[in-house]
Amino acid sequence: MKRNWKYIATEILIVIIGIMIAFWINNLSANYKDRQALKENLSSIVNDLEADLKSLDQIKQRQEEKIRDFETIKAQLQQENTNWEQVSDLIIKQQASPTFYPITSTFQSTVSSGKIDLIKNLNTKKSLFHLYEFTYKKAVYNGQLYDQSHIGYYDNRLINYVDFDDHQILNKEAIRTPEIVNAVSYLIDQARDYIKLLENVMKESSGLIAVITE
Repeated sequence: MKRNWKYIATEILIVIIGIMIAFWINNLSANYKDRQALKENLSSIVNDLEADLKSLDQIKQRQEEKIRDFETIKAQLQQENTNWEQVSDLIIKQQASPTFYPITSTFQSTVSSGKIDLIKNLNTKKSLFHLYEFTYKKAVYNGQLYDQSHIGYYDNRLINYVDFDDHQILNKEAIRTPEIVNAVSYLIDQARDYIKLLENVMKESSGLIAVITE
């Protein structure tokens, strides 16, 4: 009888050990899948951030070009021998004013799926949320305000003096007024402020990429 109990106890112990090993293997497998899922998501986020950086750099270059163009317009309007053809061409050119809209789909998917909780480094997680939920949203909001300012000062003032078909200034004396020159100065200041915002976003995005890929 004692031998039977020893045999039964041994069998139970073997079963328990087997179950524990199965749980351990299952946990290893689950942890591996979680790590792979996190790695893939972070890789996709880095790809999005790199694409955003390219977009930011292109928009920054366009704004810098815009400043140079507006400064030329302003200088031309303030001198006697104005090159009216150049002024009209530069004013027409300013219709294109790209603003920044980030790629957020991967981050949003990572949050909604709960995979964001797989990130154990609290600082990395905080940095991700700060960029996507604060910095990017601030950039979009300010970009929209910048668009509105551009419309208010460019569409409602400057283009009223240009014949888009013939590339001619319609009223040369009226466009020389201090009001128009001040409007051009305002557009220059707004573009500079927007560039500063873009540079801050680029700096934070680059820093986050470095943290994720280290």
